[in-house]
Amino acid sequence: MRGVHSSYGQHKPDRDAISCTHRRMVRKNGHVSQNNSAQVNRVSLQDVSRQRVANLFRMAWPSDSDRDTARQAAAFLGYSERAVSNWIDGTNSAPFDVVFAIGCKVGVFAVMEVMTEGQSRTSVLNLIAKGVRRVTG
Repeated sequence: MRGVHSSYGQHKPDRDAISCTHRRMVRKNGHVSQNNSAQVNRVSLQDVSRQRVANLFRMAWPSDSDRDTARQAAAFLGYSERAVSNWIDGTNSAPFDVVFAIGCKVGVFAVMEVMTEGQSRTSVLNLIAKGVRRVTG
């Protein structure tokens, strides 16, 4: 696959999981679109995404232990406690429908805070607004 670099045994910081190498705004027929070419380190991306999903589980079902979190989440999601435990400890990746269900439970802004490592709702919305102003300005 083009643009994918795997480095087995090497763990890079979260910020290297996705690095955009080129952005160009393209205007066609009155519509503005963004042309992105990105390099993705799949190993780091998998580690980061599993870590963030585990944090979503902990946010949605807070408890004293991951085992209790897994038990509560399994009952809510209709999956086995073992499967949920594997998602929380990072052994396996949770399917998107599970991530979506957790998002529906905790709300989009809570998901956004977990996925953006604790940046506030306001700071993320400001980043979005800057992007919109840059495109429309």
